[in-house]
Amino acid sequence: MKKYIILSIFLLVLNTLGIYTRKCFVLNISSSIPIGIYKVDKSIDFKKGDIITFSTKNYSDILNYSGSIKNVTFSKYVAGISGDYIRIENNKIYINNKEKGNIFKVDGLNNKLPQLKEKEYIVKEDEVFVLGTNNKSFDSRYYGCIKKSDVIYKLVPLIIWEDI
Repeated sequence: MKKYIILSIFLLVLNTLGIYTRKCFVLNISSSIPIGIYKVDKSIDFKKGDIITFSTKNYSDILNYSGSIKNVTFSKYVAGISGDYIRIENNKIYINNKEKGNIFKVDGLNNKLPQLKEKEYIVKEDEVFVLGTNNKSFDSRYYGCIKKSDVIYKLVPLIIWEDI
């Protein structure tokens, strides 16, 4: 455990100084994925359960709501891949008929959240459907599938804070 604390402090210092700035490691402090240190993986084959980081610059129409953060990257879990069936019913999201979480009308600050127009969808070959670990995560249940071409890299967990 002591070595994990020392490694965490070392990587935090390097990240703060800009030495590793998202080239090799990422320190995640958001609640969309577990808090921890991740290794950057530039491979482009995605499967369910992978954590990916993607650019939001092509989703400005969806992110243009009061309270949203613009021009950032999001890190989320891949929950749906090519051929998966996505359905929205009674403010819940289903993937292949399995419930995956709630869909809220407003965020924690009472800002109205975008809602998907299509209530049923099949994930296309060039897309993935992403979800965060937090049930209130701003993810594909609000903006739909993302293009694989918008994925910057995958993240491989090295140290997750719950593990320490």
